[in-house]
This record gives sequence, structure tokens and C-alpha cells, in this order.
Amino acid sequence: MTLKLDQLKALRQGFVIRAERLAADVAMVGLIDDLLDAAHSAVELSRSGALSSAFPQTRTVFEAAQRVIAVATDDDYLRVGTRAWLYYHRKDKRIVHFARGPEAAKEWFVLHYLQAFFTYRSRM
Repeated sequence: MTLKLDQLKALRQGFVIRAERLAADVAMVGLIDDLLDAAHSAVELSRSGALSSAFPQTRTVFEAAQRVIAVATDDDYLRVGTRAWLYYHRKDKRIVHFARGPEAAKEWFVLHYLQAFFTYRSRM
């Protein structure tokens, strides 16, 4: 099991983010990182004997793998990946909203959006 995770980790480390598909690639990296984190947690929980915790974590791994496959294999990777990036950015904005208020959330979202925009522009 960990051999496959090591292979996925090596693929993730070699993943090249390109400016022309910046948002989609950043979303893909995030999805792969989520998959790796969940899988490592599931393996550790299984090894420790905490099977009642390992089973739900394994479900999380399965769902994370589905998200990676859905984005990576879509015929319009750029559109789907960009939508995933926006979805997770909006989700993070909501977390900031509840933690620090609506104005802080708006500022956070604009700042992160502009960072992505300027990163994209600097690579073109």
C-alpha cells in the first residue's frame, strides 16, 4: 500500500504547474495533496489498530481519489480544474467569514484571487 502512495507522492512532486492552466493545476495539486494526506492517515490508523477510525478515513481516501480522477480525466481539464479551484477558494472564504467576519473574508478572497492573477501574468 505505501509503495503506491510513494509512487503517487513522486508523481505529485514532479507535477509541473503551467501558467496557461494555473488555476486548474493548483486545484489538481491540492486535490492530490488531500488524497495523500488522507491515505497516510488511513494507513497509520490501520497500523495502530484503530479500525473504527480507519474505516471512515478510508472512505475519505476513496472520495479524494474520485475527485482527482474526475478532474484529471475530464475532456475539458482547464474548465473543470478552474471550477474546482474557485469552489475551494470560495469554501476557504466561507471559513474566513465565520472566523473573522465578512469584510475580512472579502479582503482574503480578493487578495488570493489577485495573487493568482499576478502569478499567471508573470509567467506568460
